[in-house]
Amino acid sequence: MARPISSDTRSNEQSYLPLVSVWSGIGCIAVAIILFGVSMNNSVALWLFELFYAVSMSLGHRGRGTPTWSGLSGEDQQVLLVLSFPFFVFGVLRLLQAILGFPRVVVTNDGLVLKTIFRTKWANWQSLTEFEIKRGWLPSRKAVAAVVGQTAMKSHCFGRRFTIHDAFSVPLDLVVTELNARRAQSRRPQDKAAASE
Repeated sequence: MARPISSDTRSNEQSYLPLVSVWSGIGCIAVAIILFGVSMNNSVALWLFELFYAVSMSLGHRGRGTPTWSGLSGEDQQVLLVLSFPFFVFGVLRLLQAILGFPRVVVTNDGLVLKTIFRTKWANWQSLTEFEIKRGWLPSRKAVAAVVGQTAMKSHCFGRRFTIHDAFSVPLDLVVTELNARRAQSRRPQDKAAASE
């Protein structure tokens, strides 16, 4: 199982790399190219149909007679053309994420930094509550902490919350456990000072 990629004993800095494969981006781009080719040239669609039929016959799926197909209509080609663009954009984003190593969480004694392909968020431990694992509207999980102080980057989209999605090479439960442990360790001197007063 993958582990946090770095642990510098001098700065006590720790980083988590994403679980992103280059092949997922390449696959989406390949699908986009196929959809675009089919939408631009009906002969490509006919060739793919014949290839699928040949593979199906070689696997023993024999039907009644030889199927015939005249190709895609103009409206079908337009639909495929539109569908090719989100596949291409998503594939390029996945490819860039894999190459650049995003998203990435960098943890220090002072706080943490979340770097994505779009932006960078940061917060000091004194400005965060404990992280809790919650489920989003998609079948995925995320770690969420409330921003209670001023030493944090405010998000106009998500209000006063610091959200880390489950996209790393280590389980999210382990990430949350280590983040909360680092937070408690950094706040211990502050809590002792407050108690002595």
